[in-house]
Amino acid sequence: MFNVVKILYLILFYLIYRITDLVLLAVMLIQVGLNIFSGEPSESIKMFGKSLGAYLQQISEFLSYASEEKPFPFSDWPELGAAQSESLKSATDLDVQNEISAEITDKADVNTDSKDNGKNDTEATSASNK
Repeated sequence: MFNVVKILYLILFYLIYRITDLVLLAVMLIQVGLNIFSGEPSESIKMFGKSLGAYLQQISEFLSYASEEKPFPFSDWPELGAAQSESLKSATDLDVQNEISAEITDKADVNTDSKDNGKNDTEATSASNK
């Protein structure tokens, strides 16, 4: 009897695994849309994506007999640990710092080009006056 129940759970979690593929596709499409139209993906959806990845890991461990613990809905939804949340926050902070550095560099390059063009125009004018 135990094997039959286990097999039914395996089938159920395989079907859930297939459905989460569609959820992951929806998450990806939403993030791409947000990135295109607002310039950055959503932080809350990033966190959901990480927890969805942890859930998929739980399912794959259950399906491969690496774990006997049944994933959600028979246990709690996987929560991100403090280390995972911090790594996501650190990566986001690093992206923001890189964008700011790039903007500063671009502005410095524009200012340098403007000053150089001003010198060249002045030199060209004085040369043509001679």
